[in-house]
Amino acid sequence: MFQAYWPLITGHPVCPIFSASPIANLLKFEYMTVGNYSAAHFHFLEGGGEMGQVTRTFDWSATSLRSPNHWPQSLRTAVSIVLNARFPMFLWWGPDLICFYNDAYRPSLGNEGKHPGILGMKAIDAWPEIWHIIQPLINQVLEEGKSVWFEDQLVPIFRNGQIENVYWTFSYSRVSDENSAAAGVLVTCTETTDKVVTAANLRKNEERLRFSLTAGNLGSWTLHLPTLEMEASNICKQNFGRPVDKPFTYQNLQEAIHPEDLLRMQATVQQVLESGTDYYIEYRVIWPDKTVHWVNLTGRLRYDNDGKPIEMLGISQEITERKLVESVLQESEQRFRAMAESSPIYIAMADVTSDAIYFNKAWCELSGRSMSQLVAFKWAELLHPDDKDQYLNTYLEAFGERKPYTAELRVQRADGEYRWLLAHVTPRFNMDATFAGYISACVDITDRKSIETEKEKATAELERALEQARLAKEAADLGTFDLDLLAGTMVWDKRCRILFGISHDNPVSYEHDFVLGLHPHDREKILRIIDDAFTKSRTNGNYDVQYRTVGFEDQKIRWVKAKGKVYFDEAENPVRFIGSVLDITDQVNQLKRVEELVAERTQELALLNIDLQKTNAELAQFAYIASHDLQEPLRKITTFLGLLARSIGPDMNADSKNYLERIQNSGSRMQKLIRDVLDFSRIAHEQEVFDSVDLNSVLQDVLGNYDLLIEETGASIIADKLPVITANPLHMYQLFSNLIGNALKFRKEDTHPIISIISMQASRQEVGKHGLDQDKEYHRIEMRDNGIGISPVFAEKIFLIFQRLHNRNEYDGTGIGLAMCRKIVSNHQGAITAEGSELGKAIITIFLPAHIEVEAFLPG
Repeated sequence: MFQAYWPLITGHPVCPIFSASPIANLLKFEYMTVGNYSAAHFHFLEGGGEMGQVTRTFDWSATSLRSPNHWPQSLRTAVSIVLNARFPMFLWWGPDLICFYNDAYRPSLGNEGKHPGILGMKAIDAWPEIWHIIQPLINQVLEEGKSVWFEDQLVPIFRNGQIENVYWTFSYSRVSDENSAAAGVLVTCTETTDKVVTAANLRKNEERLRFSLTAGNLGSWTLHLPTLEMEASNICKQNFGRPVDKPFTYQNLQEAIHPEDLLRMQATVQQVLESGTDYYIEYRVIWPDKTVHWVNLTGRLRYDNDGKPIEMLGISQEITERKLVESVLQESEQRFRAMAESSPIYIAMADVTSDAIYFNKAWCELSGRSMSQLVAFKWAELLHPDDKDQYLNTYLEAFGERKPYTAELRVQRADGEYRWLLAHVTPRFNMDATFAGYISACVDITDRKSIETEKEKATAELERALEQARLAKEAADLGTFDLDLLAGTMVWDKRCRILFGISHDNPVSYEHDFVLGLHPHDREKILRIIDDAFTKSRTNGNYDVQYRTVGFEDQKIRWVKAKGKVYFDEAENPVRFIGSVLDITDQVNQLKRVEELVAERTQELALLNIDLQKTNAELAQFAYIASHDLQEPLRKITTFLGLLARSIGPDMNADSKNYLERIQNSGSRMQKLIRDVLDFSRIAHEQEVFDSVDLNSVLQDVLGNYDLLIEETGASIIADKLPVITANPLHMYQLFSNLIGNALKFRKEDTHPIISIISMQASRQEVGKHGLDQDKEYHRIEMRDNGIGISPVFAEKIFLIFQRLHNRNEYDGTGIGLAMCRKIVSNHQGAITAEGSELGKAIITIFLPAHIEVEAFLPG
């Protein structure tokens, strides 16, 4: 029987002299005595990685299995298989179900858990938290001899310092001893927690997606690109005003789009197909009832295995209401800015991060600083040191609680003097009731603070006066009013009467004097606002309006700004309405005058621009004609020089030959200069014709033209994949030809030129930095070389026409090439820059738009 296990134990065929060999030699024990053994000397424990090492060094004599030299061959075989298996395995052996496991099973035990403590431990001690689950399975396998198998079974275990819910796919199989009796249980398992959790999350996400689409009125759609067949959900059809029980084709979609938006939609689809970017567009659609609605569509391409787009998937949403709200908000924002800039009150705004984002003109004049010097928390530098910490704490605390507050603080004026300001800070909210930040209004109360330091006012009448002064902060302490709703009386001061065209001192009434004194076009709106102010739940009694009055006696129209406060009794019934008014007629008229002056200056600028374009066109035409007409006499000079050289023949002396060669070289440079000027002139006055241009093809044509020079200089050209853009093909060739030619020409002596061309999409920041339209997509193309370099001093100068940085004896050229490059890029609505050093670094960067909307235009 031992001979049958020889290959398993030693790894060698059966020894032919087995019967003659001692047992110790067969087992190859180098050292073993009773009660003292070295597990490392047992070859069935060899290998097994980390767990093999741990198993070999474990003191098995302390377990019911005793030392490995007492282990039956079946246990040795099972342990050897487990340790060297690459699949996660666990073994329970003997009556105590002693634990063994391998490296593949080790990760399932986690960190700060059972590893390596459960090695050699009894199963009931090793797995107390799940013993009620696994004991019946172990008994079933041992008693019945039938294997069990479970898929994605939840079996929580202690690992990573806690009980974790772990999912397993596992099998329990019986292992028999030499007598075929049940001796242990072999566990093969795979942890499937990630798979189960991922599947559950996927189901949840699908449910959330369906709910989100329905709740958000989002319609889904699919466009099959090869056939243009379209599938649309019911909500998608409804977004386009189409019946849900009828098909909705791509043709139906295009027919529904507003004619003024159709070309833009088609161009966007084409751009997505060419660039592979996501699809996003908002446009108008016309419903069958002729009403116009706005829809938003977003989509993404899906590709086949060959990388070809086969479908566009996306969602649609009807956004008509949002568009209307955006329009109203934009108009409201413009009105607010105009009012704030003309107001004597110090007005500021902060965003949701608590950073200030706006200060009006009054703030800038008070502090002597620009808005850029005040935004964020730079305004805090103006606070008096004794007020700074307390005010900032109040400010940030109010921000956290989204509550309004009033505070007094000292602010340093431009001349260094500190002024007391009374600040009213109120939270702002968006149309959807989400928090938008804060708005503050401050008035100078330095004089009032001086009075308060002398004497504190205690009577109710003085409290009312102080309240009126506080509410009159934005009206510069001009007109005031007090409406006692319980007594039915109204009190106007002299200034308030003047604003309503009343000169007498007789009592005034709400209905007769105030209501009838409102301009007819403003009356209904103001009365509605007052009704809202009288309802505490709507406005908390706050009143802030701007309207026109018609003088009762002089019929004069005045603009006023009014701010007030309604007070309520315990039942929230209005009992008192007090406030102040400010004459803003001059500010409104001045604003109108400014708008008229802006319109006039805009018209003048447009006329000057037309004259400038005409002058530029005439100058370009002159350069074109001059360059063209100079070619003929120069050609004759060159021809007669050749005839003169031949007529003199070999008798020409050295000086004459030198002079003649100089004249010929000058003529050649002049011809090249004229050709370059002519090319530059053509770019300046010819009409651009744009087409779809693959810059990769342009680069290959240019490199083919320079192939001999590239081979002669040993140049290396490394280029990224370049984009396909809308451009003039000839001018793109001239652009790349000039840049490649310069990189080859201005090379270092005894150095092989290396030219790198790097292409990427330009960021919005880069586009804006170079004065380009940030709403357009631009490609950024860099051309780097290891030539003689560009001094930073000349980085801008090299683009000027006829500018040369080197002697003609060093490098030939006319100084027009880079000027032509700038003109070409400018005509393509792009930008070009240069940077480098005198140590041999030159980088030319080009920004070109992916698409030019106009078919053709006359360059400036």
